[in-house]
Amino acid sequence: MQSSTTIESFISVAHCTSLLQVAELIQSSPSDSVLRKTAAAYGMVLVAGQAAQPNTYFKDALTMLNQLGHAKASLDAASAHEPAVAQITSSLLSVAQVFLADATIPCTEWPTTEEICSVVLREAIELGKAA
Repeated sequence: MQSSTTIESFISVAHCTSLLQVAELIQSSPSDSVLRKTAAAYGMVLVAGQAAQPNTYFKDALTMLNQLGHAKASLDAASAHEPAVAQITSSLLSVAQVFLADATIPCTEWPTTEEICSVVLREAIELGKAA
């Protein structure tokens, strides 16, 4: 992703509306590292966005993390486990996991899936700026 990346960087992959489409785009672009990294970040944000629902249950937050874990595995496999793609997906999954762990007070309080999605989106944008 380019150094001036913001949410607009996802325009090149925003035509994808499912994780399968993102994975297919990654597979069909083996020589375009920038597109593959952008697509991987977008795929993780897409899954988080699709899982984000107004809710109040801890189980919903865990389900979102499980979906992000499956998305990471799918996107890594689509890229033939390219290290740059795996680093993006690992970072985004990790930031969601750490946020949930740090913001949870057992049996009392935990972040919503919408809050987790916001954290994933912010990190995806930051990763793009650093690349």
